[in-house]
Amino acid sequence: MEASFRLLRWTLLVSLLQGWSDADVSVRGVVGRDVTLTCQYDSVYYGTLAVCWGKGQIPNSGCGDELIRSDGAVVTSRASERYVLRGDLRAGDVSLTIRQLEEADAGTYGCRVDIPGWFNDHKHHATLTVEPGPPDPVRLQLRERRSRSLSLSWTAGFHGGSPLTGYTLEHKNIIDSWTSASRTSISPQLTRASLSDLHPFTTYSLRLFTLNTVGASPASNTLTVTTGEEVPGGPPLDVQLGALSSSTLEIFWRPPRKDLHYGMIQRYIVGYKIYEDSPSSSQPWSSQAVSYTGRRQKLVLEDLQTATRYQVMVQAINGEGPGPSSPQLVCSTLQDEQPGAVGSPQQNPGVKSECSPRLWPWTWAGEQPVLHVLGVL
Repeated sequence: MEASFRLLRWTLLVSLLQGWSDADVSVRGVVGRDVTLTCQYDSVYYGTLAVCWGKGQIPNSGCGDELIRSDGAVVTSRASERYVLRGDLRAGDVSLTIRQLEEADAGTYGCRVDIPGWFNDHKHHATLTVEPGPPDPVRLQLRERRSRSLSLSWTAGFHGGSPLTGYTLEHKNIIDSWTSASRTSISPQLTRASLSDLHPFTTYSLRLFTLNTVGASPASNTLTVTTGEEVPGGPPLDVQLGALSSSTLEIFWRPPRKDLHYGMIQRYIVGYKIYEDSPSSSQPWSSQAVSYTGRRQKLVLEDLQTATRYQVMVQAINGEGPGPSSPQLVCSTLQDEQPGAVGSPQQNPGVKSECSPRLWPWTWAGEQPVLHVLGVL
């Protein structure tokens, strides 16, 4: 009986000497990220208390390998700026945050709350495991923009504690979703890339993912870029030509295909000259400029010669210059005895002008005519 009492007294004494201790908790952290180890006490009951954090098991007094200390109101010392008490100290939250984790940070940590009295200190232990994680995202930048290509660059960021294995560059038309984006794999040694075979005057969205053995980083910033202009890639459409009188011709047309504008269409050139049935025609071209409206347009050519055949073509112009001409049409002004005739042969079969009933298969020795309009070639 006496032996049992002595054992109980000895057990109680050991517990008092050790102070109050919570069970260990396990915390997982990731290289390069912040992690918080929790430690709290009842400040309403005890008031504000001094606290210390150390690495390793907490000794009988103080903190071994002390990392940070607080008097209950402010931090009074710390071993590194990486150790922070971000909680409300006066409310008893003395949790330790370790910033920018390193692999060497793994191990056991102890929190000691100095409670007045003999053997009353509160002890809390946490075991931290540090693992590699995905890399940090990079910032994507535009180096050069052309009509069909883009050059990009970035600076490699934190690797996440694991070797980089590459990058994935995604690009899409701005109106599409990312699920339809095209993807390009890039070597981990590179910090520049180029995209080619793009469409002129088209707005693209681009983003980059960094890869390591753990996984992919969050997406980089989204870069929104419009490729440069090119001269229009297609001619005006549905060109129709007809005689109105002995001195006037009327021409109708619609804009080129939208996907072939390759820029902002500004105006049209309507070129015309007296027709000669010879590839080596010496007749000069005359031209008139017509502002772009985006709709079906027309122009009346005036002060022409009576009963004379003219060949006519139309070109669209954007900021880069004129695009390909429409196939040329041939039409004759009317005789003096045919006043008031209007339209095109397709629309008005009764018109007795010599308008071509179809697009004229004219060849300019392999080249298009070059017209000088308002200083634009």
